[in-house]
Amino acid sequence: MLGLRSIVLMAPCAVIASCAVIALCAVMLTAGADHAHAGALDRPEVTDYRVWDSTRCYKPRAPNVQVTDAQTFNLAVEGFNQYLLHMRRYLECAEQEANEDYASLKRALEQGLALVRNGSLQELQAARETIEQYRPLYGPEPQTAEPLPGQR
Repeated sequence: MLGLRSIVLMAPCAVIASCAVIALCAVMLTAGADHAHAGALDRPEVTDYRVWDSTRCYKPRAPNVQVTDAQTFNLAVEGFNQYLLHMRRYLECAEQEANEDYASLKRALEQGLALVRNGSLQELQAARETIEQYRPLYGPEPQTAEPLPGQR
């Protein structure tokens, strides 16, 4: 008679925790999708990416289970353990990819904000200089000029 193997459940909490980063990215990309419109995240160029999905990692298929006796049960358990191992590798790969995508998204947002800020400050300065050129003709001497945002 064949001995029955037990299913080795390898840290299911770790598998669930690995999904946390992926879920965080999905939440961040979809947060406020039906409410406030933040920046350019609602433009057609990015709206297709509201639900993040891995493009580099292969998701394993679940094993086909057909148990008819102790031997096929042992094979099913062995197949499940292999599936669990491959699924763990997939989740680790997806987590790494999500973290890289998150860092890229953060950099893109920071660079975009810097461009908006710098452009706005240049426009403010140009508007101030346009008005200041008429001060000697029409305005009083400046007492103290309020500094522009970012010039403190």
